[in-house]
Amino acid sequence: MAGKVGVILPDSATSPRWEANDRPLLEAAFEEANIDADIQNADGDTSKFATICDGMINEVSASRDPFGDPTRPAVLHRGRAVGAEGVVGTGP
Repeated sequence: MAGKVGVILPDSATSPRWEANDRPLLEAAFEEANIDADIQNADGDTSKFATICDGMINEVSASRDPFGDPTRPAVLHRGRAVGAEGVVGTGP
């Protein structure tokens, strides 16, 4: 594997696209790039998002916050503090 990446999808309720479109496209792109991907869904729960992110950070994985969640600054700070490369937060 060329690397590892963590992706946290925001939920499956507000838009079916997260699981129906984004997950398979991301899986295919990471597989093609020979990157091990851990793709999880926070199910609209900010606590679950933070728990998943902490787990990924503990593995020194990258994470993505697709909603610009209010917990984003703390999550980004925790990731960068442990040297996780590619910790990114994006808005909706």
